[in-house]
Amino acid sequence: LRRVALAAMKQSGRARWPEVSVHASLETLLVEAGCSRVVVADMDGEMLMPAVRSTSPEEEHLLLVGPEGGFSPNEEAQLSGLDCMRVRLAPRRLRSETAAVALCAILAAALDQTEGVVP
Repeated sequence: LRRVALAAMKQSGRARWPEVSVHASLETLLVEAGCSRVVVADMDGEMLMPAVRSTSPEEEHLLLVGPEGGFSPNEEAQLSGLDCMRVRLAPRRLRSETAAVALCAILAAALDQTEGVVP
């Protein structure tokens, strides 16, 4: 995954290398990540582009996409205790791997707009 992320960063001309990781549990990830902003892909969330206006490109973002069946009740309880930005990526449900790519691309584009990079 890291090799793919590095290649994507080089191809797109970006200066930041997105960290991609797999963790044994959501609890472990949340403890180790230490990001200031947690963004969760959620069919019941707010559309991403308007939601991201409340964030800054300088913040570190932890992007979460659940498995095909969604997060477990225990994982939802863990997330509800955080100040998460829950965002909808599309009008219909996406496969997990598609949702991960879409979330990264849409958030990057939205943050570029807040920096004035994209007209």
